[in-house]
Amino acid sequence: MCFSIFIFFDDDHQIYCQSYIYIIIFIKLFSFSSSNHTGEFEQFVQRYRCLAPSSAGSVDELMKGLVSLGITNDIDCVKGKSKVFLRNKMAQDLESKREDALSVVASTIQRAARGFVARVQFKKYKEILLKLAKATEAKNVEDLEHYLRQS
Repeated sequence: MCFSIFIFFDDDHQIYCQSYIYIIIFIKLFSFSSSNHTGEFEQFVQRYRCLAPSSAGSVDELMKGLVSLGITNDIDCVKGKSKVFLRNKMAQDLESKREDALSVVASTIQRAARGFVARVQFKKYKEILLKLAKATEAKNVEDLEHYLRQS
């Protein structure tokens, strides 16, 4: 399968934001490639433990946790000898709930990262303003021009 997406933007910030969309498209296209929605126990636990983190020790605990939360039921989600079998609708529901749970985590990470970047920029601008104030007091034209170009 080959997919090409061409979107042209003028602003760097728009290109930066668009990169998240490419990541989501990639995850949706290639994340659950099995046609009969089966997965080994470790893969199942790793993939869906974000839906019931308190009960993600083993497959049995995770499945009981998902049933107790009302996310799955005993009919549409069955444990085999080495794999967990899901019906199509149940697999789609689990995937949509997983995407919702992971989007909350991604938003939290983005908020923390953007806050850090904002604090670093604020510190930089504060230093520039202090240097500008000192250059203004000293009437140093070269320093004033230099610090004004930095801001």
